[in-house]
Amino acid sequence: IKFLDIENIHSVRDAHEKLFKSCVEASSRLSKERLTREDIAILVNASAWLEVICKILEGSIDIANFILSATDKPNCAVIHCSDGWDRTTQLSATSQLLLDAYYRTIEGFAVLIEKDWLSFGHKFADRLHIFPSHKIREEYSPIFQQWIDCIWQIWRQCPTAFEFNEEFLIYLLDIVTTAQYGTFLFDTQEERTAENITFRTKSLWTDVKQNYKLFKNSSYVNSTNNNYESKSGVLVLQVEISEMKFWSNYYLRHFVPA
Repeated sequence: IKFLDIENIHSVRDAHEKLFKSCVEASSRLSKERLTREDIAILVNASAWLEVICKILEGSIDIANFILSATDKPNCAVIHCSDGWDRTTQLSATSQLLLDAYYRTIEGFAVLIEKDWLSFGHKFADRLHIFPSHKIREEYSPIFQQWIDCIWQIWRQCPTAFEFNEEFLIYLLDIVTTAQYGTFLFDTQEERTAENITFRTKSLWTDVKQNYKLFKNSSYVNSTNNNYESKSGVLVLQVEISEMKFWSNYYLRHFVPA
């Protein structure tokens, strides 16, 4: 048994809010084309955002390595947080992406989200606070957004191992908070089924498939034996806090320096 000490939804919300406030406060003198080390330090040190991402990646690597550590057949790993649909989902989905190249394709990533986030019961409505009139503010927490940041950290270190590009990840973050599609509506698959979401709304993945070329990574190497995988097949990452980078192309894109 290993305790990973990953912060809960309230700490994640606080860290994200501090990070956002830092972006606003620093926007008058920051340019995303010319970020100095001092500028980055101002943003990163204002919150524990990257520290939590570091813990998620460390835990996911531990899980992936444990699964493949047996000599005869893969081990089984039981992952569980206090509720089972936040940190559990982050760790499960990330470790699978590290282990299986399929989940690093556009199709596979969609399957991973459908399987481990939507079908597993991540509370998108509560966590995204899409309908504030009847949702509890304390339930809001950018857990999915944090996970996409984790994936970006991996993508940045292993660029040719992913079929999708950075624009795809940013697109997902934009879409998930708009309720433009029925894909991320409600908290459970049961609720989406009861509301007949499949037939009443358009699926996000329909548009992703139609715009496949826009999201294709031109540097993608379609091979399970790329330079970023260990002999066991797990993607090799540097997960020290010093290796975690501030995602300026996402967080600063709407901030224009004065």
